[in-house]
Parts: sequence; structure tokens; C-alpha cells
Amino acid sequence: MEKIKVLCFHGFNQNKEKFIRKASAVRNTHKAKYEFVSFNAPTQIGMIDDIDNINIQVPSYCWYYYSQEDPPNIEWTKVFNTIESVDQLHGFLKSVEHVKELLQNNTYDYYFGYSQGAAFLSLLIELNIINSSNAKKVVFCNGFYPLKIQQDENQEGGGDKINIPTIHIVGINDEVIPEKQGRILANKFLNPVIIEHDKNHNIPKVKNLFD
Repeated sequence: MEKIKVLCFHGFNQNKEKFIRKASAVRNTHKAKYEFVSFNAPTQIGMIDDIDNINIQVPSYCWYYYSQEDPPNIEWTKVFNTIESVDQLHGFLKSVEHVKELLQNNTYDYYFGYSQGAAFLSLLIELNIINSSNAKKVVFCNGFYPLKIQQDENQEGGGDKINIPTIHIVGINDEVIPEKQGRILANKFLNPVIIEHDKNHNIPKVKNLFD
């Protein structure tokens, strides 16, 4: 039986090979029915160790970055919900076109975004590139919403809710993306399912994500 494909968006300063290795726990619990398909973002951010040989350096990528430095500054994690517009996300439109081209030639029912990949995925949904007609479910892992949100002290997010089935895997002791940021993202969707984990910024073993 042909496996169902899940399109995956890697994190900042990663590549598709590193993501697949990082997601091994969740991939292994779904390998009977699902194939996790990862691809590189179009903007190279630097060089990282090869997953099989630390003596070899391979390119790493990002979906967008906040500064106009070249290469972009990788110190980005303290910027949450402060950017007013996608126009301030350098490299964003390049990534959008990259995904559009991929989706023209391939069909996916499920999507999985990790860290910055989850943030980028949320913007693809807002742009209606991914929506309830072409996605059965979207999974955000250790994610956040990158743009400024109109909110008050009693709200974790504001605005109309997006009607698409989502699961939000949130790290209660995540040292990179604070738990609150994952909940702000979840609150943008109608009836989000939130799964907590204690594996810091790693991707935990979770079963039945797409059932």
C-alpha cells in the first residue's frame, strides 16, 4: 500500500536531513502508513555539521530572517509577535514561491511544521496557500506566530479563528520557544488540539497524529 505523504517544514538553521533525523521518534510511530517528506528552505543561513559525519559541514537554511545582514544573523529567537508585517520578514516571499512551486507538482493531505517551520506554515495558512480544502490536518511542533497580534491581558491571541484541523505540540520547558508562544499560535485556530511535552525543544514521540 502506498504511504500517505506528510509535507514537513524544518526549523531555522537546519536542513531536510537534520529535520528527518530530529523527527525520528514521531516518524517511527507513523511509519506504517505515513511518509514524512522534508525539503530545504530556499535561503542558506550558514553551515552545520553533517548528521553522519561531524567533520563535514553542510548548508543550513531558513524560511525567513529579521535582519538585512548577509549572511543573516542567527540570533533570532528573542523576537516574538513584534513584527508588524510579512514585508519585514526578509526572504519570506522567496520561500512562499518555493512552496507554491512544490505544491503545483505534488499533493499532500497533511503538513508538519517544526519551530520556525511551524511559524512559516502558519503564515502559509493565513495566505490561503494551505487551507481546509487541500489539508486534512496541520501539526505544529514547538511553534510560534511570528507577527504582532492585537491582544489584551486576558487573551493569548486575537482575531477571527482559522477553521482548519490543527494539533499543537508545545514544550512546557522549551528553552528556545516559550510555551506561551505555542499557545498564542494555537489560539489563532478553531478548536486546536494541544499536546504538551517535556522534551525541551526536541520533537517528542507522539502517536496517532493524523488519525
